[in-house]
Amino acid sequence: MVGVIGSTGTLGRALMELMPNARVHSRRDFDLRNVKEARPFLSRFLNGLKVVINAAAYTDVDGAERDPVSATLVNADFPKVLAQVCREMGVRLFHVSTDYVFDGQVGFYYEDDYPQPLGVYGKSKLLGERYVLEENPDAVVIRTSWLYGPGGRNFFSRLPLMLLEGREIKAHDRQVSSPTYAPFLARTILKMVEKNVPGGIYHVTGRTPITPYQAAVLLADTLNSTSRIVLYDPGPSMDIRPEVSVLLSSRYRYEAPSFIGSMLEYTTRLKSLP
Repeated sequence: MVGVIGSTGTLGRALMELMPNARVHSRRDFDLRNVKEARPFLSRFLNGLKVVINAAAYTDVDGAERDPVSATLVNADFPKVLAQVCREMGVRLFHVSTDYVFDGQVGFYYEDDYPQPLGVYGKSKLLGERYVLEENPDAVVIRTSWLYGPGGRNFFSRLPLMLLEGREIKAHDRQVSSPTYAPFLARTILKMVEKNVPGGIYHVTGRTPITPYQAAVLLADTLNSTSRIVLYDPGPSMDIRPEVSVLLSSRYRYEAPSFIGSMLEYTTRLKSLP
């Protein structure tokens, strides 16, 4: 049996669609910031599981600068305890991380490239990676980038609906990464679970490196949207974000979908909603 921590997030929702009978955790069940009580909660939650996927994270990049304690508790301290308890109970751990562990100066990164995060969010996620693998070398850490999909609230999750409605869209061109469709990532993770991949770090993303502005223009053209795409400068908020953080995979082969292919699938799904 598989368990999912963070079942109401973008990735968690995608995983639940594939595994409706999985054991799930949401914020209402347990606050991951309550690290002192994490061990007894996890002992109950993990009992009888073979695999657990940690899809939970503090993902507000700007919010992490204002509240580094919460970001570190959720992204680093809780995963440390989770890795410990998984090791003790013989439960395989799959933990999701981010391209923000890199500073973006090199641009294209393999799993073994040196991480050097710029902001609190990236630093807390890198610390979480290190804790997980120190406590449980058999664990699998999956880095991904710019995750979007149903239930998401970030730019790429909102983009197709805004284009369908013809709304003005402000987008910048100061970052390049590979947007990753949550259902694709969920399917890939479950394939990795099934194949019982060795412990360590893996990169899994969408196929297309792109800026938010390029993505908006490209998708608007594809959808024949009447939206006006406005290029803007986000200013100093970019200082805590990698400029170019394209993740390359050297450890696991997978067929990554293109940005437009994933977005058209997502858009079709949005159109079917009431």
